[in-house]
Amino acid sequence: MELNNKRFFDVIEEYISQRIKTGNVVDYIPAQQLEQLLGSEEVWQGLNEDELFKSIELFLKYAVSTGNSNFNNQLYGGFQMPAFWGEVLTALTNTSMATYEIAPVTSIMERQLVDKMGSLVGYSKTDGIMVTGGSNANMLAMMCARLRMFPNAKTEGYKKPGVIFVSKECHYSYSKAANILGIGTNNVIQVESSKDGVMDTNDLDHKIQKSIQEGKIPFFIGATAGTTVKAAFDPFEEISRISEKYNLWFHIDGAYGGSLLLNEKYRNTLLKGSELSDSFTWDAHKLMNIPMIASFFLTKHIGILNENSSGGGDAYIFHDYENIDYDSGKKSLQCGRRVDALKLWLTWKYNGDQKYSNLIEQQVNLAKFCESYINEHPKLALTYKRQSTNVCFSVNPPEGIERYKFNYELRESIVKEGKFLINYAKDEQSGLFFRLSFANYRTTKEDMLNFFDTLLSKTEKD
Repeated sequence: MELNNKRFFDVIEEYISQRIKTGNVVDYIPAQQLEQLLGSEEVWQGLNEDELFKSIELFLKYAVSTGNSNFNNQLYGGFQMPAFWGEVLTALTNTSMATYEIAPVTSIMERQLVDKMGSLVGYSKTDGIMVTGGSNANMLAMMCARLRMFPNAKTEGYKKPGVIFVSKECHYSYSKAANILGIGTNNVIQVESSKDGVMDTNDLDHKIQKSIQEGKIPFFIGATAGTTVKAAFDPFEEISRISEKYNLWFHIDGAYGGSLLLNEKYRNTLLKGSELSDSFTWDAHKLMNIPMIASFFLTKHIGILNENSSGGGDAYIFHDYENIDYDSGKKSLQCGRRVDALKLWLTWKYNGDQKYSNLIEQQVNLAKFCESYINEHPKLALTYKRQSTNVCFSVNPPEGIERYKFNYELRESIVKEGKFLINYAKDEQSGLFFRLSFANYRTTKEDMLNFFDTLLSKTEKD
C-alpha cells in the first residue's frame, strides 16, 4: 500500500507554521521517559500508516526546533525555505558527489560555490571541497600542511612527527585531528590568548622558537575567525608574518566567523588578512542558516587536495572521459559523499549577496543591542568584551548565593520550560556564564527582550 505523501507534507506545513513560527523551542522531557514513549521491540515488526504518523508526530513534538526565533543555543539555527527545498531534492535524487557522471548539476554548483567563497576569502584561485563538518575541514588543512612538510609521510608514515600551534581558544577538533593523523595530541601546542580570546602572537613566535630549539619540526598554525565561545578573531596579518618567517602552513578556522566575509565592512576589519592564509574552513550551516551539514575546505594551493586525498584502487569509479576535470571524488577522503551543495546554492542565489550582507549586519547589531542591555542592567554582568556575534554574560546572584550554582540553575529552569534555548560555557577565569550566539536570523530584539524579562523574572521569584 502506497503511503500518503500529501498527509506527510501537511504535517510539515503545520510544523513550520505552528512550531517554528510560534511554538516552543523544545518540549523538554527526561531521557528515560522519552525512551518509554518510543516503545520497545514490537516497533520493529512493522507499522501501518497511522502508527507511522504517530511516530513522526512524536519526533516533531520532542525535537528541538532550531528554526524557532528563540533558539540561540548553538552556532547555527534559523530556517530558510530554499535550503529546505534543497534538502528535500537531495534526498529525492539520492546521489553521490564522487563524479560528474553521477552528479552532473551539483558538481558544477559545488565548484561555483568553492570559487565564490574562495574569492571572498581573497584567493585569486581556489581549490576546495565540501566536507562533513568544520572539524573535517580543519583535519584536511593539517593533512595538506603535513604533505608539504613531510611529503613521504603519506606513503611511509612519520619518521619524526611535527608540531602544530593553535590558540587556547581554538576548537577541540585540532586535537582530534592530531590523534587521527598520528601527530599525537601532545604535539598540539597551545598558544596563549588575551582575556577576550585573541591569539597572543608574541607567545606564538616564542613557542615556535622553543620547539625548534627542542629539535621538533613546526609545520602548521591554526588561527580562528570566530572562536566557539567568545566569537573572537585572531590577528591574521601578524600570524601570516610569523608563518612566513618559519615556513609554516597558515590555516584559518572560519567555521563560525567565516560568514562575516559576506559583509564588506567585516571583510576589511575582523577578517583582514584572510587572503594571506594557505587554507580556510567555512561552515555555511552556521551564520548562513543552511541546514547541516554545509562545510567547506578552501585552499589557494591548486591541486594539493588531489595529491593529499587520493589513495589508489579507484579505477572502478574514476574514468578517463571528457568531464574528468569535474570529478571531485579524488579530492575527498570519502567515497560516497552527500549532495550538500544544492541547498546552499539555491539559498544564496535566492537571497543574493546584498541580503546576506544585510543579515550579517543584523546579527552583529543584535549582539551589540544585547551587550548594551546587559551593561546597563544592574542584575546582569558582561563576562567578556563582545567582538562580533556572541555575547557572554551572567546574572548577579542575591547576596550569599554562589554565582556558579545560581546561574546553572537559572539556565536549567529556562531549558525545561522550553520557550527559549540558550547555552552556557565555563572556564577557570569566569566560572559559569551564559553564551548568547546570534546565528539565527529569525531572532529579533523583541525576542531578546522577552528572554531577558523571563530570565530576570526568575531571579525575583527565587
